[in-house]
Amino acid sequence: MASTLWAVVVWLFLPIVAIRCSEFGGKSVVFYADNGFEQTIPFPLYRNRERQEFQNRILQLLGLHQPPRPLNHFKDESAPLFMMDLYRSMLHDDEEEDEETEEISPAYKYLFSSQGKSAGYKRPGLFDSAQADTIMSFIPHEDTKGIFVQEGMDHIGFDIGDIPPDSKLIGAELRLLLNNTATLPTGFLSVHVMDKDSENTLPLRQIDSVPLTADSGPWLVLNITEAIETCMLSLMPRSNLWLQITDQNGERRPPKYYGITHSFGVGFFDAGNEHAHRRLKRDTGDNSADDDDPPPDSGYSLRANDPFRESTSYNRRGCQRRTLYVSFKDLGWEKWVIAPEGYAAYYCDGYCSFPLNNHMNATNHAIVQTLVHLMDPSRTPEPKCAPTELKQMKILFIDNSKNVVLRMYKDMQVRACGCQ
Repeated sequence: MASTLWAVVVWLFLPIVAIRCSEFGGKSVVFYADNGFEQTIPFPLYRNRERQEFQNRILQLLGLHQPPRPLNHFKDESAPLFMMDLYRSMLHDDEEEDEETEEISPAYKYLFSSQGKSAGYKRPGLFDSAQADTIMSFIPHEDTKGIFVQEGMDHIGFDIGDIPPDSKLIGAELRLLLNNTATLPTGFLSVHVMDKDSENTLPLRQIDSVPLTADSGPWLVLNITEAIETCMLSLMPRSNLWLQITDQNGERRPPKYYGITHSFGVGFFDAGNEHAHRRLKRDTGDNSADDDDPPPDSGYSLRANDPFRESTSYNRRGCQRRTLYVSFKDLGWEKWVIAPEGYAAYYCDGYCSFPLNNHMNATNHAIVQTLVHLMDPSRTPEPKCAPTELKQMKILFIDNSKNVVLRMYKDMQVRACGCQ
C-alpha cells in the first residue's frame, strides 16, 4: 500500500519533533518544518540520545547501517560524473521535480566547476535504468597484489562487497571512456574472466566483445553481468576482469596502449529498498533527564518548539501539504552524500471540517463522512488529512568501497494531500 512507507516516515519524525538542539560532532543536527504560521523554521535536536536515534533512523531509511567513510576527492572523475548525469537525467524525466532535489553537496561541486564539464556523459548503455532501484558504479581497485598477469591484457578489479544483500542483479556494464587522443584500430575489444575449470593453458574465458572502428566512442560498453553475478553468488567481495584489443591483423594489445585510460563498472539492481519496514528497536530505558537535557530554568518549552502543536491559528488552516526537511549537511553527511543536499519529506496536516473546499482534495467517502459527522459528531469522526500522492526520492552517495551509488526509494516524499 502506497501509504505504508509514508507511515514509517511519520513514525520516524514524530517522537523527536519537539526536541531542542546543541552540537554533535561539531555540527548542528537540525530539521526544518512548518511552524503553523506559513513559515519554515529550524527545529534543532537537543539530547545526545535523541540526536543519535534520529541519525540512525535516517540511515535505516536509506538502507545503511552506519555512515560511509568520507572521501576527500576522486582520483578519476569519470564515474562520479557519469552517475551525476544519470541522476540529473532521471530527475528531469519526472513529471514534476522540486528545485532543491538537484542541489549538489558543496563538497562535490568542484566536479562541476566548469560549465558543461559533464557534457558527453549521456548514457548509451545496455540496460534500462528505469527497471532498477539501485545503480552502483564500481571504481577500479588499485591493489593488484596476487592478481594473474597476462601479457597483452589490462586487468581491472572492482570491490562489490557493498552490494545490498538479497539484491537481484538486472545487469552490469563495463564502461570505457575514450579521451581525445585515443586512436582505435579496426578490430574488437574483449573482456575476460578467470575460468578455474578451464582445461586450456590460458585460464581466462571471454564473456563479451564489441567491434571497434575509427568512429567508435566516446563510450565503449561491454556486458559483464556474468562476472558480477558469479561473484555475488559465491560471496566474493571482488570481481576481476581482463581486457584486450585485437586488431584486424590479429595483433593483441592492452587497451591502455591505444589511450583508453578511464574505465569503471555499472551495476543495475532491484534491491527492494524497503529497509524502513525493519524498524529500529526503541529505547525503553529510563527516560529521566540526563546531562544534556535542557535545564529546568532554561525557559525551554516543548509546546513552543513543536511544529505540530495545536494552536488556534494552526487549526484554522485547511488540509494541505506542509514543509518537513532534513539537511544532510546539518547531519554532517555532506562528505558522502553527493546529492541532494537534504531530504524534503513534507507532511499533511490541517482540518477536514464542513464545508470541504476544492483545495482539500477530498474523496467522496470523506465528503459523506463529513456530513454524517456534522449531523452527529458522536457517531463518526471527521476525515483525516493524509497523503493522496507520494513520489520516490533519489539519493546519490559514496559507499565504503568508494563506489558512487544512486538509489531510488518509493513513497518517500509527499506530493499532494487530501481529506480521507
